[in-house]
Amino acid sequence: MDAPAKKPSTRWAIGLLIALNLVTLAAIWLTVIRRPHDGGWPQAGRGGPEEVQMFLRRELGLSDKQAKTFEEIRDKFVAGSRPTHDEIIKLKEQILAEMFKPAPDRTVLESLTSRIGVLQGEEQRLLFLHFLDMMAACGPDQKPKFQSILREFMIRIGALEPAGPPEQDGGPGDPPGERPSDARR
Repeated sequence: MDAPAKKPSTRWAIGLLIALNLVTLAAIWLTVIRRPHDGGWPQAGRGGPEEVQMFLRRELGLSDKQAKTFEEIRDKFVAGSRPTHDEIIKLKEQILAEMFKPAPDRTVLESLTSRIGVLQGEEQRLLFLHFLDMMAACGPDQKPKFQSILREFMIRIGALEPAGPPEQDGGPGDPPGERPSDARR
């Protein structure tokens, strides 16, 4: 095993690969991980609700009173949806506990997943009522911008497809049934 490492060309190749890896890691660190926030969309997993509030205030031109109303709406949503969210987590823990048993009971698993489905529906209902309350707090000139922000948010989290004309199957190079945009992702 030591023989190849003793050849100068092999040592240079190994050294070059290590250097290339370090440069790649540094580039990833500088461009992705440590990228400064540009003041645009709030970054997922960073900043929390305060950053979202600042973003909405800036983008919609919210007055102090509107910003306070938005904060109250958010707090009401969080308090109202927390019990449902917590119950979903508990049910998922129960599902895992059942799955890890030597002989899992599929009927119990079906029952638990059905209950999660109902609760996720409730979460969605609360979320859309929350958005409706936020839209009601917007002035007439702010509503179109809020609707645009909301649509973009839903697209970013994968809850909606980008708007546009229905796409057709691609040409001869695309697999059947695959849309051209799917191949580009």
